[in-house]
Amino acid sequence: MKLLDYHRVHNEERAGWDTAQMEAAVRAQDATFPERIADLAPAELCRVWLDATAEQRVLIRSRIDRDRVIQLGRFRVEARAKDSAESLRLALASLAIADLTATDAREAIMSLDALLTAAHRIHADWAALMREQIALAGPALSALMQDHFRNRPA
Repeated sequence: MKLLDYHRVHNEERAGWDTAQMEAAVRAQDATFPERIADLAPAELCRVWLDATAEQRVLIRSRIDRDRVIQLGRFRVEARAKDSAESLRLALASLAIADLTATDAREAIMSLDALLTAAHRIHADWAALMREQIALAGPALSALMQDHFRNRPA
């Protein structure tokens, strides 16, 4: 995926959102979900993300602001320093959650490179980790992750 394609897909996704309709759909699944996710620590937010429905994941991504992106970025750095495949799984989730607000494909690529290095260090199943996040991430990051995985397989 070319950089301009990544940003085009981002913009198209955001333009297609009806936030009131999204929230109503999520509340129909779980009336308290929007409030529950508001102040979760990054690790907990990532765990919720991994278990969320597609609609809930979009709502989570729509609620991320720049401060939260910074928190998730710090979490990603800390998570990749741990010798745990689960930490890497959560770090990849944090990247997917922050994707639309971070909006720089180069940052995502650098994060993926760092997480791949950490996965090699601990002999984690990078392919499984990536397949899961490719399936869960938004369309722009999913395409970028697919390209990254094709170019840098485990």
